[in-house]
Amino acid sequence: MSVIAIVGAEADLARAVAEQFGGHGFHVALVGQGLDELAVNLSGNGTHATAFPCVIADGAALTATMTDAVTALGAIDVLVFSNRDVLPTTTAMEARPENLRPELDRHFYAGVTATNAILPPMLESGSGTLFFVISGAAIHPDPAFAGSSAAQAALRNWTLGLAQELKPVGVAATAVVIDAYLGTQPPAPGIDFLSPTHLAEKLWAHHTGDPRAEVVLTGSK
Repeated sequence: MSVIAIVGAEADLARAVAEQFGGHGFHVALVGQGLDELAVNLSGNGTHATAFPCVIADGAALTATMTDAVTALGAIDVLVFSNRDVLPTTTAMEARPENLRPELDRHFYAGVTATNAILPPMLESGSGTLFFVISGAAIHPDPAFAGSSAAQAALRNWTLGLAQELKPVGVAATAVVIDAYLGTQPPAPGIDFLSPTHLAEKLWAHHTGDPRAEVVLTGSK
């Protein structure tokens, strides 16, 4: 059975991606906090899902948890890293190394750590897909959210470089930039939004189709 690891995603997105890939026979590893009940619900509805609790900003803990997932389920075929939660942040002028580090830990370093933990078997097999779901702040930085904007941009640029390195060996890496509000409905009238279900469908289409280094998704009002 193929395995997908969903790392850091909020429950609605984790559910949508799990149901999409689980419906095609994938076993789902849910890595993050507060996902145990979701795993039980998914399993009760026919999706093979296992929760692996972890604070993903803790690099050592994340590495250990990803290793546990591989031990329990087998090599990871698809990684979806999505940690778009915005921490209390500072403006660009107020930014300092000490207040940028928490954002980098959660949004950038966690993605690198999760990848490093599961990439070697992909390189050996010459196959695999890595998705990094990234906020539109990576391409439209907001000075009021300097930390998250910088961290999301770092993740995007790293992913684009990774895609170039991995393409010759058959592993796909894609920066999936969500240039809209991610949710089932807009937070206010007139705001573009993209539903988790639609995003999950896009991820499946790109996994089974021609992989691209970057996909920018906009929503509807």
